[in-house]
Amino acid sequence: MKNALLKLLVLGLLVMASLTACGGGGGGGGTNAAGAALTIITVTPANPSIARNTTRQCTATGTYSDGTSQDITASATWSSDLTAVATVNAAGLASGVAAGTAKITATSGSVSGDTTLTVTTATLLSITVTPADPGIAVGLTRQLTAIGAYSDGTSHDITSSVAWTSAATTVVTVDATGLATGGATGSAAITASSGTISGSTTVTVAALQSITVTPANPSLAKGLTRQFSATGNLTGGASQDITASVIWSSGTTSVATVNATGLASGVAAGSTTITATSGLISGSTTLSVTPETLQSIAVTPAAQSLGTGMAQQFTVIGTFSDGSTQNLTASVTSWNSNAPTVASMNTSGLAAAASPGTATITAAVGAVSGSTTLVVTSKTLQAIVVTPAYVSINTGANRQFTAIGTYSDNTTQDITSSVTWTSGTPAVVTVDP
Repeated sequence: MKNALLKLLVLGLLVMASLTACGGGGGGGGTNAAGAALTIITVTPANPSIARNTTRQCTATGTYSDGTSQDITASATWSSDLTAVATVNAAGLASGVAAGTAKITATSGSVSGDTTLTVTTATLLSITVTPADPGIAVGLTRQLTAIGAYSDGTSHDITSSVAWTSAATTVVTVDATGLATGGATGSAAITASSGTISGSTTVTVAALQSITVTPANPSLAKGLTRQFSATGNLTGGASQDITASVIWSSGTTSVATVNATGLASGVAAGSTTITATSGLISGSTTLSVTPETLQSIAVTPAAQSLGTGMAQQFTVIGTFSDGSTQNLTASVTSWNSNAPTVASMNTSGLAAAASPGTATITAAVGAVSGSTTLVVTSKTLQAIVVTPAYVSINTGANRQFTAIGTYSDNTTQDITSSVTWTSGTPAVVTVDP
């Protein structure tokens, strides 16, 4: 009897170990960097439709037990329940084979998710290759795109599913993604084919003569950015956007820097030359950086509430193009209340609560403005408590006092900035307003 019980116990432990190894209990889909278990896989797009002989990229997003999510498209196992209708490769790229519907599933361990792919009966009628008859500089590249027109009136980007060929590979080559590379001066027809349907464009490869950098001689404020573009001017009059393939540089990096994509950043007031270079050819423009400019202002306190008869001092904080902030209350060019019968404003930013209601308080510094809301209630101020109640300070030292108001509705509020402060003996102690 004891031996039988022992055997049952060992068998149970083996079953539990097997379940654990296989992700039993709903897990088994792996973990994220934090060690949380994969619980859900969502496949997108949800229930897409494609034409026969076209493709659609599917994405798998994993949700983990800690509530985080991440793209697991590359690590999931992909499958189609009806390969006669649609297939899917290891990267999640689904291909329409015949009209119908197929379930596309992404699996990781014991966790899976799916979407329903509908393949229509539309047939490919024509292929248009764009851009039409482009120019490419020798040694540079140009992306071509294939657009398929179908019998149901739709069109689809089929760049990744067509076969690309060049009629003269010594002049220009083209890879499986439609990226053409200029090899030598001349022209070549580039063709995109799908079955018996094809479309083509003529690519002219020419020498790069000059580079034009745009915009011409712009300016920007310190702390802001400006995108530059480089256009390659080729022999024969053709041109090409070569922004991504040139080397960008700034003549004075203490004034402005420029990254590999042509995005310039203002560092300090001054001017610098922004240059785009390809081999021995270069082009440039002058960038002027102006001092930092005011971008926005915030009026504080925000959403303030006052009782009738009370006052509130508002403050303006400005944010500049270089990210710095500054108190601009003294520089405000205008204060305004949209409901002066509720609350009126003086030129220093002090609001006087007149009657119950809501007023929008707006401050402007030149052309930049900001606002906040002031709610005036019918409650009245009953008492003010000044803290600390008793204090001693050394000659020349200072101490901050606080005023707390008690209102008719038994609420309290810090009214330090809205009361008038006085000293009974200014010769002994002074207090600012």
